[in-house]
Amino acid sequence: MTTSRSRVLSLLCHHGLLPVLLSSAVAVVMLHLRLEWSGRKSFIFLVWNLFLAWVPYGIALVARLLQARGWARGWNLLPLGGRGCWRSRTRRTC
Repeated sequence: MTTSRSRVLSLLCHHGLLPVLLSSAVAVVMLHLRLEWSGRKSFIFLVWNLFLAWVPYGIALVARLLQARGWARGWNLLPLGGRGCWRSRTRRTC
């Protein structure tokens, strides 16, 4: 019998979230060490860039979660950046 913790870790590894979290943490630690070593804040913008890199990844994970739970109708994913799929009487547009 698997525990909920092992299921969550399996899900995170399956969708690549765990390696991305670890590499982001390493990047932030390395940036912190560099800022402490140099005493200058010339590369602090990299934290903002890392955040901006997380935005589309987070949106994709939310969309995947909605799809896995069966809530991924075209109009549901529209706020997440999808153009949606609507069925008309003559054809289906996606």
